[in-house]
Amino acid sequence: MKLAQKEHEELPDFKEVKGSLGERFADRLRKHPKENISTLFGRNWEAVEEFGRLVAKLKGAGKLIVINEIGAGLDEEGRIIKHNASYEPFELLNEMRKARVKPDGFILNVIDIRKDVLLAVRSTKVLRVPIIEAVGKHFDEFFPESQGEMKGKYIRVSIPEEYTGRINCFELDVMKTPAPIKADITFSFIQMKYSDDYVERLAACTKSGGRIITHVEYEQKVLDKVGLVRSNPERLKYAIYGVK
Repeated sequence: MKLAQKEHEELPDFKEVKGSLGERFADRLRKHPKENISTLFGRNWEAVEEFGRLVAKLKGAGKLIVINEIGAGLDEEGRIIKHNASYEPFELLNEMRKARVKPDGFILNVIDIRKDVLLAVRSTKVLRVPIIEAVGKHFDEFFPESQGEMKGKYIRVSIPEEYTGRINCFELDVMKTPAPIKADITFSFIQMKYSDDYVERLAACTKSGGRIITHVEYEQKVLDKVGLVRSNPERLKYAIYGVK
């Protein structure tokens, strides 16, 4: 990542978020309740599993796999909505585990305009998944060896340090500043007013030959303009685009 930072050191809006000592160890920002975020586990499980299938294909190349998750927090019409924000980075980590990609074989860059969201991702060591959400195959396969017993209305899942250590958090707006490094897979499910410019920025965050997973269907003329190809012919709950 030092190389990536050097390449963009002239960009003033680029900032890696590590947090102070207190912030890093304040699990899920308990010291900052007004800034805390609740989440919904498995809200995009189909797209997450598709991510896992793409990762499995990349594994055979023997190269470092780079993932950019754009927008761990949500922004709708300029208003911050404090929910559904921080589970998915860990769900993506789990897909790397399921694909048997060693921790030193990938990097997950979590990119957002909100520092509080990034600090939540950075500081989280244990997820508290509500029982009502902890159902089905997707949860059963979520770090099963790290799942604790049910306590109250939650099941605690301790995320292995070797996986959380592969997360880098970057505070930036991709509409203004390039991602620190282009990804093999870009994952973006933020709720906002999408535009043609946004998918162009996602493409700019992704390597040639890479994939973008998102939930917005763009018209073919937009994809042609940006240099993307539709990778899923059938209309699903999510969209996959390949970067030319």
